[in-house]
Amino acid sequence: MADTSLVQVFMVLFIGMGPIKVLFVFISMTQSMNSDLRRKVAYRTVLVAAVVAFTLLILGAALQAILHFSIGSLAIIGGLILLSLAFQLVLGGKQSSHKASEQGHPMSLAISPLAIPLTLNPVGVVFLVILSAEIQNFMEFIPIALMIVKIPPTIKNAVNNTVSVSNAGTGL
Repeated sequence: MADTSLVQVFMVLFIGMGPIKVLFVFISMTQSMNSDLRRKVAYRTVLVAAVVAFTLLILGAALQAILHFSIGSLAIIGGLILLSLAFQLVLGGKQSSHKASEQGHPMSLAISPLAIPLTLNPVGVVFLVILSAEIQNFMEFIPIALMIVKIPPTIKNAVNNTVSVSNAGTGL
């Protein structure tokens, strides 16, 4: 990790766990929910994404050693998964997500698709595993862990502000 600055790490983590891309999907998937339920879904989404991110940061190098995959192969498969998700969203995956929310418990949306793969997307997963493999001491781990702690509240605040604004517009 000697070649990577903390600003670069933050930028990739923000892309991999950023709030902007999640907001539009969150709004469309939860538009029929009341504001209290929307906030609960947002909280669970952020919690699940943060727990998975910490787990990958802590155990990523061990997973790489146990499963014997290279960083290059991980990057390729992450790109293919991202491509597959993009095709699903563009070509009709959106309709099946709405059906899942109507049939099952609405909180299940918080885990999939909102937390994984939208909030913590394949870019974030690949990057956290790579960081885990490159971290050489505890002093390199601390700032990255603090970044992971800071990004999810940003997502939650953005979603809560959006919920408040959308409720003010609908009179809820």
